[in-house]
Amino acid sequence: MSSQSRSFLASPEGLELLQAAKAERGWTFAAIAEQAGVSADTVSRLLHPERGKRVRERV
Repeated sequence: MSSQSRSFLASPEGLELLQAAKAERGWTFAAIAEQAGVSADTVSRLLHPERGKRVRERV
């Protein structure tokens, strides 16, 4: 098993769906992160790819 992390970016369609659900349901980054099992910072970076940082997946 590798301890190396892999990074990824969400598709534009996936980002639109997540952003729409976030707005519609009034979710916070923390609430999404809790449900996804990741940090709020990871969710923030996922929703703001213009920051130039990729989200890393733990393997």
